[in-house]
Amino acid sequence: MYLLQKHGLKFILLIFFITGCEKISNECDVISIPEGEATMRQLSLILEIKHPVYGYVLVDKIDSVKIKIDGDLLGTFNSDTIDTNKTPAIGYDDIRFSQSKTSYLVNIPNHLDTLQTHTIADYQGYLENSPLLSIGDHVCEISEIYFKDLRNKYVVLKAQQYCNFTISEGAKSSFIGSFEIMYNE
Repeated sequence: MYLLQKHGLKFILLIFFITGCEKISNECDVISIPEGEATMRQLSLILEIKHPVYGYVLVDKIDSVKIKIDGDLLGTFNSDTIDTNKTPAIGYDDIRFSQSKTSYLVNIPNHLDTLQTHTIADYQGYLENSPLLSIGDHVCEISEIYFKDLRNKYVVLKAQQYCNFTISEGAKSSFIGSFEIMYNE
């Protein structure tokens, strides 16, 4: 009873997982998700980092984006790599900038699809440390961004920007929104 009171939904999901398997193995055809919980495969957002004078930061990828959902840390993710070789750029403070708008796509996968599990405890750990997004409205915070300058040193931006987004019933993916982060040295 103590476990049910303390972990509630996580415990119920664990029971669904245990009873949802036809045989004992590391694979399961179906994991039942309680009604009202979305079975998201991916969340996506777009980042643009802009200097007020020199334009948009031009790097091959954003190395690290710390994302919170509804105040809870969802994780740290990187952007997709883009080809910046043919984009005209100027250098300032060991960073390349472009007057052309440069956007970075950040895909946030559902880790349950790629989780390497060996025991029930692995799934329990995942459920305890991963928020399940319910259907409805949420707030996303981009709290920190890391990218490398021309000397291969990390530049850290404390972005602290917010965006509302909605998870629709039956949605497999959701676009959180676009964020324009101001780069001020």
